[in-house]
Amino acid sequence: MMQKPSEQYERVKKLLQSDSRLRESDRKLMSRVWYDDLINKGYNIDFMTVKEFLTLLSMNGLTSYESTTRARRKVMELHAELRGTGYSVRKSQEKEVKTDVKGWKVF
Repeated sequence: MMQKPSEQYERVKKLLQSDSRLRESDRKLMSRVWYDDLINKGYNIDFMTVKEFLTLLSMNGLTSYESTTRARRKVMELHAELRGTGYSVRKSQEKEVKTDVKGWKVF
């Protein structure tokens, strides 16, 4: 399910504004995005099998994880009030993680 980046940004922004729990977990955010996708496409999720869901996901029938998390990062970058509590912790560890990664030896 392809959306323009600006549409995905606005969608994610609205979700983060409406439910603070989604700010703390990409899994919760994606669950909500995919739930909305399925409802909007007319699927009866009470009777949908895992196989049907995975087939739809693999055929690009649902919003991609990557575009949603990219939009979430941008929203949080521009709107401090929508950041979860873990945001500042991750940001404070950013330099240390970069230093660690640079020190990795790849075979």
